[in-house]
Amino acid sequence: MPFYKLLDQVVNSTWYHAALVRLTILGLSACLVLAAPWFSVLIESVVTQPNSLVAQLVWLLDLAANWQSLASLTAAIAGVLWFFRCLCAPRRVGFWHWVPLVFLPLAILPLFGLGAAVPGPPVADAPREAIDSTAGLASDTTAAKLRVAHINLHFTNTDPTALERWLVDMPVDVLVIHELSPDVQLNAKVFAHLPHRALYPSDNPFGVGVLSRFPIRLANEQVGLSGAAKSANAPAFRPQRLAGSSLRIEVTSPTGNFRISAVHPIPPLSPELRASRDELLFMEADWLAGGWAIGVPGLLVGDFNATVWTTAFRRLAPLGLRRVCGLAATWPAVTSQSIGLGIGIDHILATDGWLLNDCGTGPKVGSDHLPIWASLRRKP
Repeated sequence: MPFYKLLDQVVNSTWYHAALVRLTILGLSACLVLAAPWFSVLIESVVTQPNSLVAQLVWLLDLAANWQSLASLTAAIAGVLWFFRCLCAPRRVGFWHWVPLVFLPLAILPLFGLGAAVPGPPVADAPREAIDSTAGLASDTTAAKLRVAHINLHFTNTDPTALERWLVDMPVDVLVIHELSPDVQLNAKVFAHLPHRALYPSDNPFGVGVLSRFPIRLANEQVGLSGAAKSANAPAFRPQRLAGSSLRIEVTSPTGNFRISAVHPIPPLSPELRASRDELLFMEADWLAGGWAIGVPGLLVGDFNATVWTTAFRRLAPLGLRRVCGLAATWPAVTSQSIGLGIGIDHILATDGWLLNDCGTGPKVGSDHLPIWASLRRKP
């Protein structure tokens, strides 16, 4: 049977029509999600005096904006099904049957405009590297490369064995851990080459730790919800209304000092918490931008509880930080790794002063997040 006749039978079958109806409804919903970031920008630009109703609306649009990748896939599938429907029965379809083909251009909307609110990655002038499992990148003094990794370990996960196995194959120079539990023991041999540490474990989701091959100095830190468990010697540097955890570190490496801010804002479960998340990320990025103004590059690393299409990233764009990793999904870990469906809320952002060698996500390590990593080098 010729392919066209087989395609015609499939397209005109009862089950195809049923699927078309369902996917059209889902496609319309997906279009609303795809437009959510743009509606959010429009509202914020038109409304000069925000009120509680506007805050609620922007918050709902911001939540929807996180699901751009899933909405894009749904719209693309619906558009393709309608394309074949119109192709195989051009005389039996009217003008309105062609309208759903608008799903196809809308499916690529996240790749433009707001999706690049924080552009990335930094300029890469080096070939993709081969993973060397025998030593950390810092031992390569000729390349002067630095590998940074981040994992939200989940505060109920007290067994770092899976993380240890991954780090054997993926040695790092700096490791940032969020949701670090007091019961997690980082004494395995794989952690021995990261002797410089600032660890603030907690039995809530806001424990944090930074482990480094190089000497580190604590700049400012505030750990715990609204500063409930901050260091006694650390100066307060943000309003107590901000919820989440952050750790500011200055690293002394052979190629020069650099800054790291390990940040984990609380999930935006209300308009107030969305604003708090945005403010916390902005303040940490502003600290890093201030460092680069005096010649010290920096990295913003953590679980942002925000994708690149949210209001949080729009606020970060003017500060000059760039996305080091792409748009790969990191949460939830199960679907992100198996079929690539999820949202990218774990990020590494870089100021100017860095070149990118490679980046990626790691395997499941017992958490609901996937690890992310990036190999960088300092600009000469």
